[in-house]
Amino acid sequence: MFKGKLLTDTDVWGPDPTVACPTCGSTYSMKTGKNGPDYKATGLVGFVNGWAKTATVNNASKDVQAFVITNDESTGKVFCRER
Repeated sequence: MFKGKLLTDTDVWGPDPTVACPTCGSTYSMKTGKNGPDYKATGLVGFVNGWAKTATVNNASKDVQAFVITNDESTGKVFCRER
């Protein structure tokens, strides 16, 4: 996912922050990694979304791994652990 779009409408996407792939339109919960409903785009972007979705059909609808990101304020170090 390159330059994912952050989706924050809780009525549509639920309470967890969700990210959408701008290329294929797949969405994922940033908290759990669960695949959600497709992000529907219009115009040229929508055309590219449909084309890219067919090219990634085997992987686009699978859940992804989510991580917990924390930082130590005293040292400035950032830590990443599996959820």
